[in-house]
Amino acid sequence: MRRLLADTDVVSYIFKWHPSAPRFVELLADNEVVLSFVTPAEMRLGALKAHWGFRKRNLLERYLSRFAVCCLTSSTTASKLRVILALAQHPIQPHRQTTGDSHLGYPACPAKLQA
Repeated sequence: MRRLLADTDVVSYIFKWHPSAPRFVELLADNEVVLSFVTPAEMRLGALKAHWGFRKRNLLERYLSRFAVCCLTSSTTASKLRVILALAQHPIQPHRQTTGDSHLGYPACPAKLQA
């Protein structure tokens, strides 16, 4: 089992069951999926902007609780993560208008990564 960092779009597509969701579920299967600390914040912001009610926000919170969250505590830690990913031949790519696959499957930050 690998630890993978999933982009907000991927996690959101699965939650909303976008037409791309089955492909993402298949790609993530049998792996530990980790979220960047930004992903829950972005998804909660989207819920607030869309004026979601209690029930739907509660479903979102239950969904997000299934994932570990990678918290980068400093720009130094973020820089180290980018170097580690580049050395592992999984560099962080600029956002591209694709099916979202370009943001799927980055090895997630190791627990021992410290600033």
